[in-house]
Amino acid sequence: MSQPIGKVSLDDLESFLKRHAEEWDVEGLSSFEELLPPHRPVTVDELILTISLANQGEDHAYLFSMEMPPEEALEHMELDSIPEIDETGLEDFVIRFGKARDFLYVAPSMENVSNGFYVNLMPVELEETEEGDTDSTETETHPAITRMIVGNFKGIGPSQLCIDLKPITLLYGPNSAGKSSILHAILYAREILERRNLNPTTTAGGGDSIDLGGLSSFVHNHERGNWITLDFEFDIGDALIPSYALDRFRAYIGKEHGPVPVPDFAADIKSAGIELSIGWSELRKECYVAEYRASINGDFLASIRCDFGRREVELFEINVDHPIFRPGFAGPGAYCDSENDTLARYWLRMLRDDEDLEGKPIAITNQVDALPRWGMLLDLDLSKPGLFDEGASKPDFSTEALALTSALTQLAVGPGEILRDLLCGFCYVGPLREPPARNFVPSGSDERNRWANGLAAWDALYQANDDLVDRVSDWLGDSDRLDTGYRIQQRSIAELDLSSRLAAMLRSDSPLDELEDLGGLVAALPVRKQLDLVAKAGMRLQPHDVGIGISQVLPVVVLAMDKRVDFAGIEQPELHVHPFVQVGLGDLFISKLYDNPGSRLLIETHSEHLLLRILRRIRETNEGELNPATFPSVRPDQVAVYFVESKEGRTMVTPLRIDETGEFIDRWPRGFFEERAKELF
Repeated sequence: MSQPIGKVSLDDLESFLKRHAEEWDVEGLSSFEELLPPHRPVTVDELILTISLANQGEDHAYLFSMEMPPEEALEHMELDSIPEIDETGLEDFVIRFGKARDFLYVAPSMENVSNGFYVNLMPVELEETEEGDTDSTETETHPAITRMIVGNFKGIGPSQLCIDLKPITLLYGPNSAGKSSILHAILYAREILERRNLNPTTTAGGGDSIDLGGLSSFVHNHERGNWITLDFEFDIGDALIPSYALDRFRAYIGKEHGPVPVPDFAADIKSAGIELSIGWSELRKECYVAEYRASINGDFLASIRCDFGRREVELFEINVDHPIFRPGFAGPGAYCDSENDTLARYWLRMLRDDEDLEGKPIAITNQVDALPRWGMLLDLDLSKPGLFDEGASKPDFSTEALALTSALTQLAVGPGEILRDLLCGFCYVGPLREPPARNFVPSGSDERNRWANGLAAWDALYQANDDLVDRVSDWLGDSDRLDTGYRIQQRSIAELDLSSRLAAMLRSDSPLDELEDLGGLVAALPVRKQLDLVAKAGMRLQPHDVGIGISQVLPVVVLAMDKRVDFAGIEQPELHVHPFVQVGLGDLFISKLYDNPGSRLLIETHSEHLLLRILRRIRETNEGELNPATFPSVRPDQVAVYFVESKEGRTMVTPLRIDETGEFIDRWPRGFFEERAKELF
């Protein structure tokens, strides 16, 4: 029989654990779990640090083999004679039986050993793909906006402008051509869907950095009679289309009807589109959403229209022939076996086939304009004679009408809520980033409008864990990355009040180890965090003490490294930085694709250097020249390049396709990137 208890150094334990898994679950010994970070699983580094804290700095941990109960093992061994084992000997203590995930029983301290207490460490294994690797980027699905179409907004005219959003989308073109207008359209769409603010000056995403000036300023040609159109297509990914509650109707149904059958289409919605038309009412002197159009899986589904002058809102069109209404759409028997699922389809066919109702819109009450009320059922007037139960009225609403209302709400309104959430996550970084003041105090909340002036990046660094700070520091300082000449470090500084008792004690002549309560007084000192830029020579500097280029590029680096940011727009990331740094930005943006699968970066830039690096990486990927451990690969279908220009007072875009060799398939329009050739030749 192997030893029932063993002692191992923390270095050997750390090395052993890292060989088996990067992350671990922990069970048992609540006093130990309270010392761990709140998230599960934990990393090996977090685990070893917590064991060190639990055993008050002792450089060992203790293992139970579980070949006999702990109390029996203690009877067979003296505590002062527990043998020390090395990393190889740890294999004898791996649990080979019992619970499926049990792996190693560790007692952090001698006190735990004497009491027979231990924690169970369980490895968290990465799921393997069919090919046997652990890269999950190909199998994960994330919600993401894939296309935007804009009309009658700023310089964009009624003929509309279409942008396909790839993981990296680059906008090039002359000054004042309308590149920024594309980013501003996203901020405006967020105002509408999140805040129902149709006539904004400032925006939630742009803060004080953008002044839209109200509809009279940003409607095309300043003609308020033009309808602004904002159309977004997006993949649903692993987001869940909400199924709307019917609680406010249940009181009308009564026990005799039982529960309302609610069809749920969430699993069948893979992509969606929402188009908004925003108009101006001269009669009421205010903006309104004139039309809301929803598409599902590439096909039009329904539209809501508003006559704002008469305050009438109607479900104007329903595509009852949409594939999602066909039994078996998701596969054989997917719907046709369930009466509840086919119920809504039956009544949709009734709407289509009823001669009295064919082509007629359905009134919607309790809605200001065509924009639905999020989280609430459409209030449809379905009490038409002969459509549902004979004599059905509002207080005695039929279960059929409720099922139809629920289905139409999920299909028409649900995608709008997903789009709203995607737009709320949009981070806009403006062209002028503000360095933090010397007495900078970070915001205590996640204020995304502070990305506009760059201060959200400093907020993130002050509040970040070591991982984010280290990754940003590596990108700033490593020679094969941006190589700015600086790294960044976060320090915790205790502040001492010179009039305090502790200050008086420290000024006394008594030796420190004789001072009463010294440790407690030090622990009670207020602590603030400080960020230092550390030059290659080791000198610590504040952001105000270095060149303006660092304050401009650092927010771009933080945004790319911050895994909370999935959707962002950046204006002129290359501002005030050397061409070598601009080239490195190409690698930075490519790395975002792998740190944040499903992310979208929309970048307005004049940098030829940034583009050349991305084209080079596409070519190297195609030729198999990249070392994945150093530079991630990138394909042409992950990058979109648009040339934006103004023609006859209207903003136009030209897509420029890239082939697998990193060359452009389409010629650049006249007057861009020709300057270098003119100067050289």
